[in-house]
Amino acid sequence: MARTQPAWAASLSFLFLVPRGSAAATVEINLLYVHGVKSCQNERQNAQSSFTDLEQAVNADLPGRIASYQAAHPGTTVVTHSARANLYTATPSGYHPSDSPDPINMDDWEVGDPGCTTSQQGDPCTTAYEWRYRLAREINRLYPAPAANIVLIGHSSGARVALEVAANAGPGGVGSTDWGVQNRIAGVVTIQGMVDALGSSKYNVVGFTSFETACKDGDAIAGFGSSCAPGNGWCEYAGRVDGFGAGDWVAKNKRALMLTSWASCSPAAWTGWSDGSLPYDAQGSPWSVGLDMTPAPGQTYRPSHGQKYGSFCHSAIDHSSDANHAAALAAAKTRILDWLFTAAPRVAATGSNSTSSPVAYNHFSSTFTMGSTCPSGEVDDTVTQGTKGPGIDVVGVCKHPGFFDGDDHAIALAEFTVTNGTTCNGTYKWKQAHDSNNSHDATFWWKTRSERSGGPALVGTLTTLPTTTTTSTTTTTTTSTTSTTTTTTTSTTTTAPPTSTTTTTTAPPTTTTLPPTTTTTTTTTEPSTTTTAPPTTTTEPPTTTTEPPTTTVTSTTTSTTTSTTSTSTSTTAPVSTTTTTTLPPTTTSSTISTTTTTIPPCPDADGDGVCDAADNCPADPNPDQADADGDGSGDACDPCTGGAAVAKPKLTIAGLSTPPGDDRLKLRGEMTLPFPFSPALDPATSGVRILITDASAATVLDAVIPGGAYDYATQTGWKSNASGTRWSYRNGLGGIEGIVKASFKTSSTPGLVQFNATGRNGGYAVAPAGVPVRVTLAFDSAAGQCGEAPFAGPPPSPSCALGASALTCR
Repeated sequence: MARTQPAWAASLSFLFLVPRGSAAATVEINLLYVHGVKSCQNERQNAQSSFTDLEQAVNADLPGRIASYQAAHPGTTVVTHSARANLYTATPSGYHPSDSPDPINMDDWEVGDPGCTTSQQGDPCTTAYEWRYRLAREINRLYPAPAANIVLIGHSSGARVALEVAANAGPGGVGSTDWGVQNRIAGVVTIQGMVDALGSSKYNVVGFTSFETACKDGDAIAGFGSSCAPGNGWCEYAGRVDGFGAGDWVAKNKRALMLTSWASCSPAAWTGWSDGSLPYDAQGSPWSVGLDMTPAPGQTYRPSHGQKYGSFCHSAIDHSSDANHAAALAAAKTRILDWLFTAAPRVAATGSNSTSSPVAYNHFSSTFTMGSTCPSGEVDDTVTQGTKGPGIDVVGVCKHPGFFDGDDHAIALAEFTVTNGTTCNGTYKWKQAHDSNNSHDATFWWKTRSERSGGPALVGTLTTLPTTTTTSTTTTTTTSTTSTTTTTTTSTTTTAPPTSTTTTTTAPPTTTTLPPTTTTTTTTTEPSTTTTAPPTTTTEPPTTTTEPPTTTVTSTTTSTTTSTTSTSTSTTAPVSTTTTTTLPPTTTSSTISTTTTTIPPCPDADGDGVCDAADNCPADPNPDQADADGDGSGDACDPCTGGAAVAKPKLTIAGLSTPPGDDRLKLRGEMTLPFPFSPALDPATSGVRILITDASAATVLDAVIPGGAYDYATQTGWKSNASGTRWSYRNGLGGIEGIVKASFKTSSTPGLVQFNATGRNGGYAVAPAGVPVRVTLAFDSAAGQCGEAPFAGPPPSPSCALGASALTCR
């Protein structure tokens, strides 16, 4: 019986053809998106939808990236597919507690539940085991063998399980359980991943109980779901299981991109820096590329690993209602595509050093050595930027012991002097240049990076598909069943005019034939898999899978035809009789006499029917292209529609001559808003957005400061006076995009609002071509409660001057 293919399982493919006569090599990339934990039943049923927006954002930019890569690598064809998994509705293992038989409730399965023999999370009949088992099944369902070059992209719990399955992690750690898919996985991308065990003593959960106790009691675990409480089994999986080992294995043996973030989020489950749901340094393992510092208990700092891709709360990447959703999507998309098509480095060597004695003001520490030689098959990374140059990361903490000497602090990157070697090595030393009254000890951490010798881009080193030459060819296919299985094989061919994309859809056993359209849709089924396992081991019989659809390109001197042929096979359970079905031979003949070139349509990221090149809101659907204030930004994405002009504006950004991370910012000005204020002006409740863009519209700063009363424990939040005319914001957690202070006040002049803001330790890069910059400050853009300072000049009008290390606009 045929069933309609569910739309969420659709796997989008891009196929670009190279001219005939080239030394053809086809590289296939299979992207699989893996959601995080879902606490409510309806969310679990639709968990695959979490990454719809990210998948669409990545797919929208793939044609351009592929075209650029192929142009630089003649003779190479790149084919990509994407799909989204749902582990809650995936094929279950068959293990479950006797009091919780519904597979969708796998997050409830604790150690010691009735009907199970378990001693730890990861044993069969626990939440950890079920997440791993089902991801392996989803990989086999959506990308049946021999499909390879699979890239797993996971968020939160989905990030951890992706690392664990890639590393064959089980109850005994890495390599203790063979999930059967390791050799087909090329790499893993984690986005704010739940990599470390959250129950570790190094993380301080808000409140008086442990993480696991608070989680099981149903307390709010920010961002990990909705109002529904997470399951008790998941609380154990999150709190007890350490994913650092799996993360390090993938980083060393495959390729890993671990994207991390922290921001001022409310509510937050943790003290210190976090994304609300996860501590900053729980999101990346020690051998992941990227190095930063984070506050630690005892008024000190410790390293955090991975690459910070922005200041986003945990749900920004997968919740469209989050104010920073679009920014998170754009940042993650860019990092993922750069990793695929530009450079996918790994850590070649890592280590830590400490000073042997306190270092006096303006004196240097000893010179320390980093690395020696690159790993086998790797070369020095000269492509990606670390904290202190191409392929080099160095961070440190300056020690300030004693009550009167102040707290420890992260060392400014400008105080490090680095010599970058050519074989994944280098040296560094530290100049104590900030305290003229005292000498200080310090501890440092460093990493060197390498790239594959075959090329820095991940796509350049993936396995290629077998080369097939088609002239005049006759193919005969005969399919029969075994003695214990009834099998029916149907060949479905849909022919359409040539297009730029091929859409491949994979689902549970089903066959769907579509009429000719501008794209070719193929439905592929998979055979069932029988799994038999004792309580502590898993034994599986051989799994029969259908081969991926084959694509044949044919053309004649008078017309061009693109044909896609797929074979769908449905396998039932063993029966007592033997039935054999044999299809008649299928013969396909074609003659190639001309060259086929496929030209992609114009990119349209938001799907509103307007090409990105002409779209005034390329990331937000707005087919009407409305632009009420005529500033070139459509109303759908304009941060300030019909706003006021900022008077007496002044912006300074310092620290531009050093790598990002130590930049300083000061902003002030005033603007006259529509009066009386409607709605009432109250940034302490509604928040405020500070946006700085350069001349190319690239973002220099986008700080969305949320409302919320001042918290004396974190020294973060808003204060206001009784008359509601003054508001001040402070951030004791490091700031939002570095913004640590902001203040606003009204005056006796109706509608006049004066403001200033301060940023520290930010990354506010501005290139010469990016001048002038534009500043936007918005309380409520839709209500016109916003203002802009374009600094367009020429003097004496407000204008910008960029020096060697600072930008001044006034």
